[in-house]
Amino acid sequence: MQSGAAEAITIEGLAKSFVDKEVLRSISLTVPAGESTVLIGPSATGKSVLLKCLLGLMPIDSGSMKYGNLELHAQDADGWSAFQSRAGMLFQQNALFDSLRIWENVAFRLINQERMSRKKARERALIRMAEVGLGEEMADLFPVELSGGMQKRVGVARAMIGNPELLILDDPTAGLDPILTNSILSLIERATAGKGTTVLVVTGDMKAARSRFDNVAMLFDGEIKWSGRREAVPDAGNPYLEQMINGRARGPIKMRLAARD
Repeated sequence: MQSGAAEAITIEGLAKSFVDKEVLRSISLTVPAGESTVLIGPSATGKSVLLKCLLGLMPIDSGSMKYGNLELHAQDADGWSAFQSRAGMLFQQNALFDSLRIWENVAFRLINQERMSRKKARERALIRMAEVGLGEEMADLFPVELSGGMQKRVGVARAMIGNPELLILDDPTAGLDPILTNSILSLIERATAGKGTTVLVVTGDMKAARSRFDNVAMLFDGEIKWSGRREAVPDAGNPYLEQMINGRARGPIKMRLAARD
């Protein structure tokens, strides 16, 4: 999969519930084409659920999404499948295949979807691995032999294999040290600036949210409370955004004892 022309993601009225728990309601958001957008919000507010709904991994209850010439609605399995083929995804828990070696995990799309030869796929995988700080000596190891931080790097490398048009990354720097965190964020920036990739990232790193992405969106209580350009954040005047960005205990966001992300 080679990166094509970047497209914006437009979400209108997206809703998702589990039994009697409403997690997302009437989500409307535009992720600009060829730019990076960071999605922030307290733990257990549905950020990961939103990403999975966007990829069709969880069926939505109502609403729609548009990506280029794709107009996606509930029950549109074929449309979401086409969308998935144009995207690279990093899951919060990495979702590596335990039975595959590291290079095979990274090259999974190349081998199984693009039908690339294993030799060429391995070469491509080693390049991506090097970009996230994984040496060739790790290529033939299995995920269980790596630390959590290293598994996260494998997930990032797999998401970026094949130069996708769209990157959806769920907390790509969680559990990483500051040096590697900076390296991963720089890699994401290069993907956006160099290839025009549309990037949507969930993070709990407010320093990165304030400085490393083009756009910011704030999710709380099932709704997008604010979205806009990064440079507009300091003067936004939105109490939810200000509390989250500054990590204040007091404000409209209250701690929850139990919820679902």
